[in-house]
Amino acid sequence: MLTPLEIIKNPKMNCLFLPGMPCRVKNFAIFEDLKKNGSNIYFHQYPGTYGVPGIFDIGTAELSIIEALSELGEKKLPIIIVAYSFSTYLLLRLNISKYNNIIGILLLSPIIGLDETSINENFYEVLTRLNEEEGFDINLDKWCNGLNDYKIKDVYKTLDTMSKTGIPTIFSYTRNDKLINWHLLAAHLEKYLEKNGYGCFLVIDSEVGDHRMDTYYSDLVRNIIMAIRITQDLHEMLGKETDVYYWGSSQIKSLYSQKYSDIDLLVLNDNYFEHYKEIDKYILKFNKTESIKLDISLNKKKELTSNRIYRFNRGVLITHGINNSYFPLNRIGAKIVTEWEHVQIDAYHANIVNLRELEKQLCRISTSVVTVRLFAKVFLVGLFYLLHTRGIRNADMNSMQIYLESKKDRCFLFELNKSTKCLSSSNEEHKYKIEDCYRVVKLLQRIVEEQEEILNIKYNEYGSAE
Repeated sequence: MLTPLEIIKNPKMNCLFLPGMPCRVKNFAIFEDLKKNGSNIYFHQYPGTYGVPGIFDIGTAELSIIEALSELGEKKLPIIIVAYSFSTYLLLRLNISKYNNIIGILLLSPIIGLDETSINENFYEVLTRLNEEEGFDINLDKWCNGLNDYKIKDVYKTLDTMSKTGIPTIFSYTRNDKLINWHLLAAHLEKYLEKNGYGCFLVIDSEVGDHRMDTYYSDLVRNIIMAIRITQDLHEMLGKETDVYYWGSSQIKSLYSQKYSDIDLLVLNDNYFEHYKEIDKYILKFNKTESIKLDISLNKKKELTSNRIYRFNRGVLITHGINNSYFPLNRIGAKIVTEWEHVQIDAYHANIVNLRELEKQLCRISTSVVTVRLFAKVFLVGLFYLLHTRGIRNADMNSMQIYLESKKDRCFLFELNKSTKCLSSSNEEHKYKIEDCYRVVKLLQRIVEEQEEILNIKYNEYGSAE
C-alpha cells in the first residue's frame, strides 16, 4: 500500500520508497532533498503489515511492488525507486524492464538473500519478534521452511538483467555494516563490472556508517539525486534523445583530487548549440540558488568517435568503458563500438595536438594554476592510453599506480607518480615544479613514439602524414 508524504505542487517525478523490514511510515533525511528536487514521496508498506490487507510473505510482497509501480505509472510522471535492505533483495528478484518510466534506482544496504550467508542474523527470529510486537498477518511456518531458498542463485545473471534495462542503478553499502555480508554482493559487482564496464552501475563503497538508513545518505548520494533531477530538466530543454553522464571525479580522488564542481555532467546532443544560452542561464541560476556547484560540458554525440573528444579522454572512457569515471543518468542506446585501429589513430591525433601545446607551455611556463591544470588533464589522458594499450580494461583509477610497474620504465614511472601527486593536488605539501610538467611532456613523447611504431605512421611539424 502506498502512503503519500506531503504532496508537492507541480512535481517533476514520483519516488517509490521501499523500506527495510516492514515499519511504520516515517520521515528520512533523503525525503527532504527528494521533495526539494521536485519529487513526491510514496512510502510503501507490505501486505499483512500495519493494517494493510493480505498476508505477508515473499510472493505477496513482490506482487505489491509491481502493483505500486503500476499505480504510480498511472500518474504519468517519471519514477525513482529508493530501496533499503530487505526491499533491495525483493527488487533484485523482479524484472522491471517493462517500466519505461523508471529513471533511477537507489539500492541502500543491498543484499542478495535472506539466509544466514547473506545477513548476519536469523531472519525468521526477526520476523517472529516483529510479529509479537506488531501483530502481522503472517505465515511464520512458510517463512521458516523457505528461508534457505530465499537467496539469488545466479547473481551475475540478475545483475545482467538489471543492467540491460538501461535504468541508472546505484548500489550503496558501507564496509562497516555488521548486519549484512556486504562483501558477497561487492565481489559479484566487481566481477560483473570488470567484464562489462564500470559504467553499468554506480557503486558507492563507504568506510563509515552502519546499518541505519540515515548513515547511507551522504553528500555523494545527495548529488546523484540532484543530478537525476537536472537530467530531467535537460531533457525538457534539449529533448529526450539527449544523453547525460555523471562525472565521478569524487571517486578518483587519488589521481584528480582538485574538485572544481560538486556535480559535473557531460551532455551529448547534436543540436545543443541552439540552446546554449538557455543552458548557460540554467547553470548560472543553479549555482546562485544552490549550496553546491554545477558544471556541464556540452558535446555532439558524433564527437564520441572523433579525435576531438579523445583529446579530453571522454571517447575512450565512454566507448570502451575503461572505468567508472562516467555514469549514464538516462537510458542510453547501445554502446558505440569502434575498431581498435580507429581508436589508436584518433588517440594519436589528439596526443599530437596535446604534445605541441604542452611543449609551447613548457617554454613559457610560470606554474600558474591554469597551466598546472592543463598538464594534469593531459597527464590523465596519457595514463588512460597506457592502460588501454597494455590490455587493462575497466581499471580502477584509485589503483592506477599498480598498473605503472615496469622494469624498463620503473625509475621514470616512479618519478612520474610523484609528479602526479603534485599536479593533481591542491595540498600545500605538494609543490609542483617545472620538472613535474617536463615529465608529463616526456610521457606524451613516449606515447607518441609508441603509437607511431604501432601504426607505422609519422606526422611532420605541419600535421601531415609522412
